[in-house]
Amino acid sequence: MPVFQYKAATVNGDVVQGEMEAVNQDAVIRQLQAEGHIPIRAEEVANPAAAAATTPSAFRFQRRRANRADVNVFTIELATLLQAGLPLDKALEMLVNLSDTAPFRAVLEKLLDDVRGGGFLSAALESHGRLFSRFYRNMVKAGELGGVLELVLIRLAEYSEKAQKLKNKMTTLNLSEEDCARLLGVSRSTVMRWISGSTTPHHIMRQPLLDILDKDNNAI
Repeated sequence: MPVFQYKAATVNGDVVQGEMEAVNQDAVIRQLQAEGHIPIRAEEVANPAAAAATTPSAFRFQRRRANRADVNVFTIELATLLQAGLPLDKALEMLVNLSDTAPFRAVLEKLLDDVRGGGFLSAALESHGRLFSRFYRNMVKAGELGGVLELVLIRLAEYSEKAQKLKNKMTTLNLSEEDCARLLGVSRSTVMRWISGSTTPHHIMRQPLLDILDKDNNAI
């Protein structure tokens, strides 16, 4: 039976982590929920024996800069914790403790400090414009003002996932942004916005884009 490494939050806001045998990821999530925990991560371990003998920091801490993958994980996990009813500062504190990479942990610590200092999350993100686009920051601000931050974060996570699928498909087909733009009759900046996740293709462009991407409906 597959082995999954999991991380979850307790009702008191503490982090619990470990390994669990289960038929699939959904089974792990259901078991954690049955135990009264808030599932955050559940990833299958390809080789449990090798994973136990490997020190993650030997590989993960070589990266010097935070990147979009860190932002994607952050967005999903923060939405999960907020939906579970945790206050923003406690959720950020937990994500600091969960962070696997030193560069992004430093970003999270600064966000936490700013929020605990009385600032809005959207304002705290302004200091990290390289990681969090203007679109991302504006969406977060709208979510804060409307009291629906967790819903906005879920939408942002969906945008990011679709953008990554689109980028991967273009790479597989050896299509540059210019190539895609020319084939669709749109500007390169439009394609760049799709890839960055700041917007999704208009429904009018959906079918032509699917044709170019070989009918991969999961790409957009």
